[in-house]
Amino acid sequence: MTVFQLLRHFALCVVVLSITGFAGFAGADEAEDPIPYPANTCLVADMELGSMGEPYVFTHAGYEIKFCCQGCMPAFENDTEGYMEKLKALHAAAEDDEEAAKPYPSELCLVSDERLGSMGDPMVFEHEGYEIKLCCGGCRRSFANDTDTYMAKLAELHDGAEHEESDGNGDDHDHDDENGHHHDHGDENGHHHHD
Repeated sequence: MTVFQLLRHFALCVVVLSITGFAGFAGADEAEDPIPYPANTCLVADMELGSMGEPYVFTHAGYEIKFCCQGCMPAFENDTEGYMEKLKALHAAAEDDEEAAKPYPSELCLVSDERLGSMGDPMVFEHEGYEIKLCCGGCRRSFANDTDTYMAKLAELHDGAEHEESDGNGDDHDHDDENGHHHDHGDENGHHHHD
């Protein structure tokens, strides 16, 4: 083999390795079973998925990622590491919420008070350990803009649901003693004295 032939062979190997290497890299992003995306909001813009049309969905490093639109891709490419950290935090929060989420106590949207299902499938997500149900994506924006108010409303709904459960046991009396009986103890023997 001449030097020229060796160089040609070496160059061909480099090209083949480059192509197969890049194909392998691209294939790594197309995992067969990516870890599902854990949120209803865009990873980059934090906007409701579907609020700008069909979400842009792709796989990166074995994770499914969803954007509100393809326009978010340049921001992701400029700070991939930062957004992957954000994604891992979303996964951790979703796992915590799944373990501890308190079920939503009403058939009405937390924001609009419309009946859930009246505008299609309800939007369901967890926030600070509570399941939240909204009638539509528009209410998600309202919730995000005034979260404290709606979380206070949710706490009231939970309180009301707990009172309804305790009232729904068939007893309309107070449970004051250990046995669940409410009565006035007149003297040591439980007798009432009348004048």
